[in-house]
Amino acid sequence: IELDCSVAYAAHLHAPASQYTVNATCFQLAPPEPRLEVTIGETTASTRPTVSALLDTGATTGLISRSYVDKLLAKHTIERQRLTSIDPVVITYGNGSQAQTSTEICLPITLSPQGTLRQVHLLVVPGMKPALVFGRSVLKQLQ
Repeated sequence: IELDCSVAYAAHLHAPASQYTVNATCFQLAPPEPRLEVTIGETTASTRPTVSALLDTGATTGLISRSYVDKLLAKHTIERQRLTSIDPVVITYGNGSQAQTSTEICLPITLSPQGTLRQVHLLVVPGMKPALVFGRSVLKQLQ
């Protein structure tokens, strides 16, 4: 049987397995993780990068990688005064590994290039990938 992978999820997931033979790669076409494209920087900036933020509803807070913050600073996309020193915080990832930070940033973003400017507070974490993770605290800030 030929399946259109875009509808396989809704139309065939609840059917008895013996009725359909589906190539497993069909189901790998779904995005592995939910992401949101955001544009960073003040709306008056001449160049504003767009980055794909991972949406993680299992995370309590938002995170940004230190290396990405350094790139934004070097390109003058954001100003250093957006960084704030905070009491040390230990972050525990879903896989059990940990990181520590004592820096927070108030990052200006828009959800589309001409969208409304929003300020989101994120913890700055060294050695983190992806560059940007939006946890529940950020989703609340964007309401």
